[in-house]
Amino acid sequence: MKNALSLFVCSLAPVVAAHGAVIDSGLLGGGLIPDNGGAVFRWTYAGDSARIAGLTLSVSISGSGGGGAFNGDLYATLHHSSEATTGFAVLLNRPGRADAGAYGYDDNGITVTFDDSVTAPDIHDYRYALFGDHAAALVGPLSGTWATDGRAVDPDEVGSGSQRTTSLLDFLGMDPSGEWMLYIADVSAGGHAQLDSWRLQIDTKSAPVPEPAAGALLVALGLVGCAWMRRSRAGL
Repeated sequence: MKNALSLFVCSLAPVVAAHGAVIDSGLLGGGLIPDNGGAVFRWTYAGDSARIAGLTLSVSISGSGGGGAFNGDLYATLHHSSEATTGFAVLLNRPGRADAGAYGYDDNGITVTFDDSVTAPDIHDYRYALFGDHAAALVGPLSGTWATDGRAVDPDEVGSGSQRTTSLLDFLGMDPSGEWMLYIADVSAGGHAQLDSWRLQIDTKSAPVPEPAAGALLVALGLVGCAWMRRSRAGL
């Protein structure tokens, strides 16, 4: 059992494919998510300046068998900074926590695409969205297209009723150039998760849209992270 938040940085140099006005990171590598700790995975886009008109993120996380982490243990965010603007979205915040209990869903594995531009249920209560029952366990990993969790609150206090204040739409209008950071944490001791792969697809075809006011969301993330790290270091 690890009580301190550890940081694993994965340096990646993929081939970037741009077809028309779609920037595609290609399939990016992953790595281990430390038990009761977190990991950062990075991708840098160094192409021509543009404006983001749409964004999807695909992730594949495994944790099945051998004491792997449950889906309800996972907290994940996406960050990007461009010019004077910072974008931030909460992808996962302990799916199932509250209505399915204090530890969330005990399924293993997530292979999904996050897309906030379509009508899709947010991922927090995915069992209820699929089966109408928080107790109905999955057979195999979660799949499909989902809206992001969006709840920028303490992972130890999040619930279905927590307000959704972030989404991938917060990146609209930003310049895609620069570093993108995917952060994934296993916030409950016992078992490990593994990021198997991730992929960003960024649409710049449409007309530019106003840049979002995302600074307040970044502050919220810092407060959430600091609160959880203090408890982790204290062994709570």
